[in-house]
Amino acid sequence: AIVKGVDEAVLDIGFATPVMGSAPFAALKGAVDAGMNIPHSDVAFPSEERIRGEHVAAYAAVLKKENPDAYKRQFGAYIKKGLDPADLPKHFEEILARVKAE
Repeated sequence: AIVKGVDEAVLDIGFATPVMGSAPFAALKGAVDAGMNIPHSDVAFPSEERIRGEHVAAYAAVLKKENPDAYKRQFGAYIKKGLDPADLPKHFEEILARVKAE
């Protein structure tokens, strides 16, 4: 949006019940972090740990030990691409650095 000259917006989730930390607020945080001027309260944003996928990495580590078959089913797409789900926070930081560099 910023590349197209749009630097202001308003988040409209329609009739949906706003849930603090949910996907629309994660997207809002991304837009705000990118420099867009959008009225908001930081209280609605998911935690940095959640955005980085630390909860997914922790779950993957537990599942890998306790139920390898379920681990392979749940995280097969990551594994197929050569990405260890336990490394999601690190991967997030790599992608974020690339996005910021552009």
